[in-house]
Order: sequence, then C-alpha cells, then structure tokens
Amino acid sequence: MAETIIYEKTGNIVTMTMNRPDSLNAINRQLRGELADALVEFDNDSDAFVAIITGAGRAFCSGRDLKERAEDNAKGIQA
Repeated sequence: MAETIIYEKTGNIVTMTMNRPDSLNAINRQLRGELADALVEFDNDSDAFVAIITGAGRAFCSGRDLKERAEDNAKGIQA
C-alpha cells in the first residue's frame, strides 16, 4: 500500500498527491517508486484521461531528499 502517494480518481480525473509534507514532499526512493507505480496505474486505466500531480502541505516538491542523499554518501552509495 502506498504511503507517500495518495491516489484519488473522480470521474476521468486522477489526482496523485505527494504526501511527505514534513519534508516539503522531497523525493526519496519510496516516493519515487510509489509515484512511478501510480503513473503506471493511471496509464493502464482506460477511463482516466487527466492526471494531476500535487503536493500535500505548503510545498509542491522541494526536490531530491538531501538527507537520504547524505546517508547514501556516508555509505558510499552513488546515485
């Protein structure tokens, strides 16, 4: 079950809300994966014509999650 993406469909319109307001919806691996899954679900839905991507809280998206990147760098992981 998605934790960082809220997927709602009303008629032919799908709204995908990035739901990490405490981090200004910074994109981490989990959000990236769940957003990709939501886009596949939208693409496979023949009754969905419009996709709206929005963010919960006061920001749409602040970009990449720099805390996760710093942790990766400390572990020697490069993305």
